[in-house]
Amino acid sequence: LRKSSLIRRKQLACLTGGKVSKHQMGNPLNVGTSVTYCGGRAIATKNEIVHHICIKEANNRPYPQNTREQFVMYRHAPKNGNNQQNDVQFLLHTPTPIPIFWEPANQSGRKKVTYLGHWNVAEIEDMSDRQFQYNGTYRCAKLYFDFNHFDERWEKIIGLCHDKTIEQMKTMNFEEL
Repeated sequence: LRKSSLIRRKQLACLTGGKVSKHQMGNPLNVGTSVTYCGGRAIATKNEIVHHICIKEANNRPYPQNTREQFVMYRHAPKNGNNQQNDVQFLLHTPTPIPIFWEPANQSGRKKVTYLGHWNVAEIEDMSDRQFQYNGTYRCAKLYFDFNHFDERWEKIIGLCHDKTIEQMKTMNFEEL
């Protein structure tokens, strides 16, 4: 499966319109909401639309080896007793392919993620009425995604920025990519 260079979450937040160190550098990846760099939800929503997903390897099964395999994600069950999290339901109404980022396990220091392409929701298996556990954690849904496309422009931007500081990134011009 094709993937981008590894990039720190803080750098990715800058590339998706997030405010980092009191500065905002635009949104060269044109994502509807910024990637958080201090944890946060795996499924990022805004106005009931899913804009991207950032999956931690430690919480899920491995990503697919090629674009013909489905991407499967196990969603954490809510701790407050609700049957389902709203963001899973929002997946059903997201009209466009969703970019997925992957955070490899066993990283020391600052956590990095890689872009794995844009994926379409294929199926959502509701597990909220069962006591299903994966990796020792209760899950409320099993999400299936089909590959849609890999954005080469995103790969170039991430590749240019993966070894840069935030200050260096602010001086870069992405318009010609």
